[in-house]
Amino acid sequence: YARTNGILCVGPYHNYSCTFNTFFGKCGGNDLSTGQTNIAIGPYSQATVSAGTLNTSIGSSAMKNNVLGCNSIAIGTRALYTNAGCSTVAIGTYAMKCSTVTGLNNIGIGSRTAYNLRYGASNNVFIGTKVSYELNCTAGYMNVAIGYGAMCKLAGSDNIALGRYSLRNGGGNCNVAIGKDALKCSCGGGKNI
Repeated sequence: YARTNGILCVGPYHNYSCTFNTFFGKCGGNDLSTGQTNIAIGPYSQATVSAGTLNTSIGSSAMKNNVLGCNSIAIGTRALYTNAGCSTVAIGTYAMKCSTVTGLNNIGIGSRTAYNLRYGASNNVFIGTKVSYELNCTAGYMNVAIGYGAMCKLAGSDNIALGRYSLRNGGGNCNVAIGKDALKCSCGGGKNI
């Protein structure tokens, strides 16, 4: 237990710099240098956060590699494991785990949802187990996917997928898929319903 400069640290191996941070668990906030107003609960939660601010993480290794991310929430084991974006919410075991998100305003709720979301993806909502699981989205914007495996491999923007495996494969923009397997094998194009 240590308390300095507005930081409350419980557990071994903490760095005691910056202000208004709270860490509970082994190595929480260990590499903190300039970040402020972070809360981390769980072993290795925000362990390598350096300049991130206004983040909350709960779970073992939640938001572990959050170097610059801000205003984000991660709840669950390894949720939002790697993050450099802002205003991101990841809830569930491994939710957004392998994401290297630099974008803004992404929401992933469910086990392994948006697991591989990448590179500038912004304003996306993914709800359900393995939703957008294999998505290697490069700058995908304004997508909504709800249902097991929905939008699993799709890369594109302005798409809506509602239902198990809907809009699972392919690419394109401005597609709407409603129901189990809807547009599952779409190989591209846009403005499909």
